[in-house]
Amino acid sequence: MQKMLRVVDPSMCSPACPKTDAKRSARGGGADYYGETRATYVLHSLPLSLLSSLRLCVFAVYFCLFFASSTFAQSPDLIPIANDERPQVISRLEAILKIAEEKKAPLDAKTLEKVRKALADRDTKLAQELLDAHTITVVNINPEGRVKLQRGPAELPLVQNQPAYVLFKIVNLSGGQPKLDLRTEYSGGKTSPFTMSLAPSDLSGVIVEYQLLRVSCSEAGKREITIAIQAGQGTQDLGFRGELPLLFDVKK
Repeated sequence: MQKMLRVVDPSMCSPACPKTDAKRSARGGGADYYGETRATYVLHSLPLSLLSSLRLCVFAVYFCLFFASSTFAQSPDLIPIANDERPQVISRLEAILKIAEEKKAPLDAKTLEKVRKALADRDTKLAQELLDAHTITVVNINPEGRVKLQRGPAELPLVQNQPAYVLFKIVNLSGGQPKLDLRTEYSGGKTSPFTMSLAPSDLSGVIVEYQLLRVSCSEAGKREITIAIQAGQGTQDLGFRGELPLLFDVKK
């Protein structure tokens, strides 16, 4: 401990100390040597094992930050999976299966069977993973009721004047039961060729549920439309994150 104190605080050494004078000469002069910061002396005084541990910690932090940033750069739109197996959640997921079965879209018979089996096993995570593959938009509602939209992995092929169906996923952290207000904005002309509607538009208040989006377009070609969702008046998230552009390739 005394040796460490001498190094941390050089004033404890006598100016006439031969060892100190030798160190001064080796460093190029007395004033320059003691002009170093106190942090330098502290680092020099630390045991080698502790310095090695510090270096490893710094390297680990940099590695984790680099790995995390690169991972999220490759997958920026990870869909949240709600960990909730309560009967209310299962019932709500079963309800969207009935609607999809009636419309015969967007879920095929094989996917419907897999989701039903997952729900029978109370495996809501697997059920969500299966449904998320057919989800075009995720509606995130935070505890304050603010809405943020996120692009899902599903693509929706459209044929001119023929309606098609795709899923909306709602992650509702507010617990509220508002009606989702779907609005659209088309910048390609004075009149929008798109017709869109959600079913059912009312929320149940559970943490996760799905709705069916019906889309039709009267014009062929690549068409982009911006959708906006509000869950009650003034609930669109700041920075226009409650809006999302969707690009469709409409076939004749």
